[in-house]
Amino acid sequence: MLVNPVLAKVSKDMATEEEGCLSLQGVLVPVERAAEVVIEGVDASGDPVRFELDLPEARIVQHELDHLDGVLIIDRTDEESRRNALARLRPQPVLGAR
Repeated sequence: MLVNPVLAKVSKDMATEEEGCLSLQGVLVPVERAAEVVIEGVDASGDPVRFELDLPEARIVQHELDHLDGVLIIDRTDEESRRNALARLRPQPVLGAR
């Protein structure tokens, strides 16, 4: 458990990979993220905790921290991928339905 997590350090090295999300099922979009991060917080006992992570864990932590800030993968992708993802998520009309 990690309480009040913060990214204490983010590498300049970036990596772009396709990401999906349970909040946006069926959508995969390219997202650029730091290849290495240091995350700090406290554990359930209130003791300081620090993790130095590289890919793929660094990507996962950044993804989950985004959720805490209300940010989704479609907010971190290019405009064309975002448009395509939103089109996929929109309900499609059923012809002949009344």
